[in-house]
Amino acid sequence: MGPSVPHNVLVSGSFDDEGQQAPARAERPQMNKQWMLAAAGAFVVVFIVAAAGIASLWDSEPDLAERSSEAPPPREYGGPLWFTVGGPDETQLITNTLPRGVAGPGTAYTGVAKYLATEKCFTDGTNLLVWPRGSRPLTENSRHGVNPGDGVDVYEGETVSATGESILIAETEEFPPTPAACAPSGNAMSLSAVKN
Repeated sequence: MGPSVPHNVLVSGSFDDEGQQAPARAERPQMNKQWMLAAAGAFVVVFIVAAAGIASLWDSEPDLAERSSEAPPPREYGGPLWFTVGGPDETQLITNTLPRGVAGPGTAYTGVAKYLATEKCFTDGTNLLVWPRGSRPLTENSRHGVNPGDGVDVYEGETVSATGESILIAETEEFPPTPAACAPSGNAMSLSAVKN
């Protein structure tokens, strides 16, 4: 009887024709090599796919056909909520984000548009007047005015009807600097759907 092997020890090997056990083969290192090759192959595939995706992002061009061909209102700048239209030597129009002709929040408003030549702003004597986005300054026979909608021109001293929302200037982010004479109340009247 040969040397005894504990029953819980596994021996890897095979028997030859004479019934003798052949030496055990070292299979473990070969399995490790296969797993390493498979992992390396998977890494290469992932890298190629990622590189192709990034390259396609760089090569993509914006679709210019979908962009609006209309020119933006002239000299418009500012933050996302409030804008000033006009240059330092022109009538200053404070405009909101509501398009011309569209009624925004607020209630029925009627007031007289007054233009202050020194401050270059429109007021109703109490509140700074904030016009719909896209409004343009007007001048006719040295009289200042504003065009706040299609077919609507409002000149200094004329009555304005609109939907109006009162806004406390001090609490409004990114509101342009406002001379005190333009808004004695400290409020702005945001106008929409303007008529005269």
